[in-house]
Amino acid sequence: MAESDSIYVAAEHRIEWMTLAFGLAGALFVLIRWGWRPGVGVALGAALAWLNFRWLKQGVTALVKISAAQVN
Repeated sequence: MAESDSIYVAAEHRIEWMTLAFGLAGALFVLIRWGWRPGVGVALGAALAWLNFRWLKQGVTALVKISAAQVN
């Protein structure tokens, strides 16, 4: 892996954990402020956002591998 690629990998990891961290912090705030149902909704939304990012990352990685294989 090239040195410039490690910057992107580190950014991907930060996006993943920050999505979960801010989502859970927001869910805790909403839980305290408005109750358990909205808090669960925010937590579920954060989990789905994290899952969506993971799936998008896997899809893009697969497309890059396929396009690189076709070039060679």
